[in-house]
Amino acid sequence: MKSLFGIKIFVTIFLTQIGIAWAQNPDLAAKNYPDRPVRILVTTAPGGASDIIIRPLAQRLTETLKQSFFIDNKPGASGIIAMEAGAKANPDGYTILFGTVGTFASNAAVHEKIPYDPIKDYAHVSLICKTYMVLIINPKLPINNVKEFVEYAKARPGKLTYGSYGMGSFAHLLAASFSDATAIETVHVPYKGSLPAITALMAGEIDFMIDTLPSAVPFIKQNRIKALAISSPERFEATPEIATFAESGYPQFKPNAWWGIAAPANTPKAIVQKLNAAISEALKTPDLIDRYRASYAIPVGGPSDELLKQISTDLKSLTETAKKGKISINN
Repeated sequence: MKSLFGIKIFVTIFLTQIGIAWAQNPDLAAKNYPDRPVRILVTTAPGGASDIIIRPLAQRLTETLKQSFFIDNKPGASGIIAMEAGAKANPDGYTILFGTVGTFASNAAVHEKIPYDPIKDYAHVSLICKTYMVLIINPKLPINNVKEFVEYAKARPGKLTYGSYGMGSFAHLLAASFSDATAIETVHVPYKGSLPAITALMAGEIDFMIDTLPSAVPFIKQNRIKALAISSPERFEATPEIATFAESGYPQFKPNAWWGIAAPANTPKAIVQKLNAAISEALKTPDLIDRYRASYAIPVGGPSDELLKQISTDLKSLTETAKKGKISINN
């Protein structure tokens, strides 16, 4: 019995020393990473824009790091379900999170209580890509540019309605911000997704909305909705006919939708760096660039702290918009 007890003590001490060595030498944690499949939590349902962005990247990471990076879609509650699961996962690099500007910034800006902190609860790995936002209107409105839109709205205070893909969503906050910047009075009508909102716009049930370029382009090209301005710094090569907000007189209005990958807080820095390096390499490959461009998305990448900076910047501005517009969700 004494011998067995001594062995248990030895094993405990040995494992403790291994743990200390692991913590003190982050390279040890990353040396063999990954040595088993890695789960990527996705905040939206299969088939959406996030899925289109993450699946080719997951395939590239699988090829580069020689382990499966598999998708686990966890939609619901505006992405909060997946965000919470990602924050509470074991910080070993084998569960990572693929989120959006909405899940990393908009949610925290409008919810009185939220089960995760987008700054403190994650080890931020990398921005992945971005896309531009576009002001779209019902084509039956007698409007051809932003100047005419603002004049039309000011002549009808409180009459124009705008749609979004949900109360407190990124699209909701952007339209509220634009209404404030242009000093127009408008009314929000939330829908359960981008497509239902665009469908309502085409039907004349609402007058305008601000949505992502990938969601709007198919309907713009079919002349079923009219685009007045895009948030790109210059006219976007894929849609050169759409004026920028800057040339329309609103250079300060330049929001982007974006996607990023994070891991749970306390994930070893060496693992975060290894993931960041693999992602940066993947985002430079011509086939991935072409696939993203076909979806009107622009690869970003860069150092891991760029994601943290982006979250912090957008969280601050969206929180200000929410407070000014009294946009709040009481959980």
